Amino acid sequence: MADLFTKLPHTLLAKIINYIELNIDRIAFTLVCKNWFINRDKYLVLYTTQFRSFDTEYSDTFLNSYNKYILQANNAAHYNSICITSISQPNYTLHRYLLRTNHNNEPNNNNNIDNDGLITFQDQIENLYFTDHYRVPIDDSFMRSVGLSNITTIHFNQLFNQPIPPNFFPQTIKKLVFGEKFNQPLLVGCFPVGLKSLEFGRDFKQLIDTSGILPDNLESLIYGEGLEKLSMKGLPPKLKLLRFAQKDLGHNTSIVDYDQDNCLESLVRLENLPNYLATGIKWTSCKSLQYFSTRYCNPDMENHLTKKIIDFPLTIVELDLRNLIENGGIVDDTFIIDNLCYRT
Repeated sequence: MADLFTKLPHTLLAKIINYIELNIDRIAFTLVCKNWFINRDKYLVLYTTQFRSFDTEYSDTFLNSYNKYILQANNAAHYNSICITSISQPNYTLHRYLLRTNHNNEPNNNNNIDNDGLITFQDQIENLYFTDHYRVPIDDSFMRSVGLSNITTIHFNQLFNQPIPPNFFPQTIKKLVFGEKFNQPLLVGCFPVGLKSLEFGRDFKQLIDTSGILPDNLESLIYGEGLEKLSMKGLPPKLKLLRFAQKDLGHNTSIVDYDQDNCLESLVRLENLPNYLATGIKWTSCKSLQYFSTRYCNPDMENHLTKKIIDFPLTIVELDLRNLIENGGIVDDTFIIDNLCYRT
């Protein structure tokens, strides 16, 4: 009976392994018997959604006999992505990496970069990542190349802190993600008009209080932990998601213009807003807030700030106050709205 079990057809093993969620369990599955291990090429596929980073040092996995499968899964997860690094970092020889000039401006050795610095990206490439090893300024020729491609998303590395002049980004870009160190003043026209999603990192502290800096079509705005001042006037009219960092927010953050009308009209998700800020916003301007979460982040604040009535719009359908309650905040009947999904 045991011998029959170990000789299950590979097509059946492949179907079984698809029901295993964790990659470590899939690997353990191949170690059930010698026959399954020897023939793992015929059925083993790792779960690609667990590969979220390019900078994976495969030699540090301590699973030398499985490095090939890890590499294949990572390539599959980033099939439509490419990572930019420097040729002074020779470890990255995978096809999904694009090697550019290093700190000494040595010539590149890539066939897809011409003499004018223009790059031909493969048609399936939609996402662009910069590794932390890439530390030279990003020039106009590179951005022109991006504009001629199908790339719509750019992820900058943690060290990027380059000034962004107007018209720097191609109009084809829909999503920008900045790393921890970015903290440059922003000007009107520095972002493409069609930008839909924008994410700032930990060190970003710039006050955006001028209409037009954030594009009117922006729908998702995520702030990091370093935000000190927020201007409602600077928020775009079509914003649907506004998210604050979960850590350290509330100690220094302040809203500089509570009285701005209709600034939250399109918002449907507001996440991690400190509760003492929520009491000063004109919620009547919000037409359909589908999700709201608040945090009581500063234990030294006076308790009376948590007792203020938050005049939520009646259109809210989901309200998450778990963090407020867990950290000693006070919730009473003033928070309850009819037909509300209320989480505690």
